[in-house]
Amino acid sequence: MKRSLESRSFFRVRARDHEANVSTQRIEAKTHAWLSRSHGDSQRSEGTQRAKGEGTETSVGLATSPRDFPRTSRLTHKHQYDRVLASRAIRVRSGCFRAFAVANDGYGARLGLIVGKRQLKRAVDRNRVKRVLRESFRISRPSLPPLDVVVQLVSADGIGSLSIIARDVWTNLIEESERRRES
Repeated sequence: MKRSLESRSFFRVRARDHEANVSTQRIEAKTHAWLSRSHGDSQRSEGTQRAKGEGTETSVGLATSPRDFPRTSRLTHKHQYDRVLASRAIRVRSGCFRAFAVANDGYGARLGLIVGKRQLKRAVDRNRVKRVLRESFRISRPSLPPLDVVVQLVSADGIGSLSIIARDVWTNLIEESERRRES
């Protein structure tokens, strides 16, 4: 025998579930006796405490040290990359990296990265290269002139000594920009 959907119990509206039977009085919240303060930890002080390192001691969103890498230190839009790659005013090759740079309007050094899938197939490897480049940029950023820099991974050969090569990119870039300024 087939039953119709209306005859099934979960589709029927019961009288006790109907909104006319819902009370309009507010129910007062009860305090739970099992959480009373008298049974709490006697060693703990009254005020709230923060663990070391927690809290907002420094201002949020501002670069507080030369090692910070705020959004203003990055090339974030396509037109910024296009400007650097089209002019290629300063070109440097160091190991497996090629760097292009253009002077900017006093924003300080800004970084853009191009790490293609053709050179490194695994995302883990691409992310490692970007992380090492960003870190070396953070360290050497105070000594860099105000340039928009795009660093491109050309080949995967020589990736083993990545931090040394990344450091060389910035020293070669500084030397080349000084050479351009002098001439």
